[in-house]
Amino acid sequence: MAKPKNCDGMGFRMVSSFNKALLGKQWWRILSRPKSFMVRVLKSRYFSNSTTLEANQGHSPSNTWTSLFSVKGIVEKGIIWKVGDGTQIKSWTNTWIPSNVKFKTSAQPQDDDDKSLLVFELTNHK
Repeated sequence: MAKPKNCDGMGFRMVSSFNKALLGKQWWRILSRPKSFMVRVLKSRYFSNSTTLEANQGHSPSNTWTSLFSVKGIVEKGIIWKVGDGTQIKSWTNTWIPSNVKFKTSAQPQDDDDKSLLVFELTNHK
């Protein structure tokens, strides 16, 4: 694969980077298509009680899940919530503020009740 095309190769210079890009694309599919068969299978095994972004590697993971999970952090660095109505976004832990370097609030919650505060609760809604 790493051989030049004129030497019967595919011309990839950095196969590991190409592999991470393909795995990242699959992780994005997991995030963007939560009702797909693949996601339902993975969810039942690895993150049945949490969201995709809160998933852990788990105990005795398959090679597929280990590979996908290896790029989770890379994908997370590049995503940001589209706020919409704000009912799904945790104001302290989710990345949603586009003007901040880390896309998260820089202050700290005052107590445990504040940790579960949703963006929806910060806005004027009727």
